[in-house]
Amino acid sequence: MNDRTVKLVSGYLPNIDFPDQTAQEMGLPFRFAVVLDTFRESKVDMFFDAELFFILFDRIFGVIQHDAMAIEFDEEGKIAFGSLDAATEHFYNLPEQDREPFVQALLSLNGAPTSLVRAEWHYRVGGPEPYHDSYTYSIYRRSQDPSDLVDACRAVCAEQRALVAGEFQGESAPKISLWKRIINTIR
Repeated sequence: MNDRTVKLVSGYLPNIDFPDQTAQEMGLPFRFAVVLDTFRESKVDMFFDAELFFILFDRIFGVIQHDAMAIEFDEEGKIAFGSLDAATEHFYNLPEQDREPFVQALLSLNGAPTSLVRAEWHYRVGGPEPYHDSYTYSIYRRSQDPSDLVDACRAVCAEQRALVAGEFQGESAPKISLWKRIINTIR
């Protein structure tokens, strides 16, 4: 059984995905999410597949136009790197028990943001399907068409013998019911 799985979400799933205020302010309203499953039959705890993660983001960053990037890790104070290679090297130089993937990446072209990548709130814990117990990263862009990202992720998964376990199509903008807004306000 292949338990090395990834799910892909294009857009915002109704009553689940909320808008990212920073991305909205940057003029990056369209969302695509990569969901890396943490279950491995051979592991007791959640598993972070670093190899697949960094290969996926190398390919994803390769299709997003940019001439600069800032990749942030949420360690003691924010630590930022200007390339995925430097961020990957930093990750692997940490003691194994301290290794956590980056929490944000900002890609820009000529000083204007082209993409904001953020770890989602269900990052590593709970959350509704398709996000439950996953490492979920949302990629916000100006382009509503995520086909280049979908193709890149599918290709990496095929090369790395990972399974795209689901592809979900959401809305182009968040749709949150009145009741869901009220419940979230009460919490």
